[in-house]
Amino acid sequence: MILVFKVSFNNYIVWKKEFDAHKERAAVCEESKTTVGKINDISCMVMLTMSTWRYVAINELRLPEKVEGIRDS
Repeated sequence: MILVFKVSFNNYIVWKKEFDAHKERAAVCEESKTTVGKINDISCMVMLTMSTWRYVAINELRLPEKVEGIRDS
């Protein structure tokens, strides 16, 4: 499953450090297939690839700040 998010925050550098260190995200996502694309200093796009069995853990995924998502199976 591929999830694509547009993420808004106050500071890209701070958010990226939190995102990279986020244990729950790392537990449900295939790290080698995770892509972050910086749009500007207050937003980015994130593409996460998850295994189907890992999908049940998405409810535990808490990303900082505002997240808008589009799901594509």
